[in-house]
Amino acid sequence: MENQVFAPAAPLASGPDGAVAHLSEHLHFAVVDEDVIVLDERTDAYSCLPGAGAVIQVCGDRIVAPEPVLEQLRDGGFLGPAGDSRAVAPPAPTRALPLPLSPAMDVVATTRFWWSWWREGRKFESRSLAKLLATHRRHSPSSSLSEEEVARLTAVFVRLLPWAPGQGACLYRAHLLRTLIRDAGGDVRWVFGVRTWPFSAHCWLQIGDAVLDDEPDRVAVYTPIMVV
Repeated sequence: MENQVFAPAAPLASGPDGAVAHLSEHLHFAVVDEDVIVLDERTDAYSCLPGAGAVIQVCGDRIVAPEPVLEQLRDGGFLGPAGDSRAVAPPAPTRALPLPLSPAMDVVATTRFWWSWWREGRKFESRSLAKLLATHRRHSPSSSLSEEEVARLTAVFVRLLPWAPGQGACLYRAHLLRTLIRDAGGDVRWVFGVRTWPFSAHCWLQIGDAVLDDEPDRVAVYTPIMVV
């Protein structure tokens, strides 16, 4: 992923009692071993709360921690009112989506690819992460595509992407492929994950336990921090 900022923060103090609070709507937490990674989607910036993984539990926008820890997070602007329920991370992918071998040209899917690229791919560089996420959150279709149909679109995407003007990393690919699938009436999960020491962030698409645009072994090292 691009435009990442990763800054360690001061360790949090622990306390004896557990309490429940809610994260600010623009923040996402992931507990990775002994640490907590924070994603601010407004700025596409990551930070680390070292050692906080021992005293913090996270489920969606709910956070459970000793009251002194919550007080520190509240003072730091990490907490907010209860918001809408967030998408739950799909199961860890165990397989790559099997893509069909399609020697014949799929005219409909090819047309859809170039239309999706014209609308979204060519202006990707000028858009922030927050604007990309807003585009995908404006509507959430109930998928009318089977896994086989999603695989067919993904195969066309993989074949045509090298010919599209402008290339990008995982964020670009996932945004464009999800746009293509949604334009066709389907939907898949867009998963953002993190790892630490060394820090790295990555994102990929999933349908059930199948990863579309990556390999299960590659994404297995990342802990989901945000799902769209």
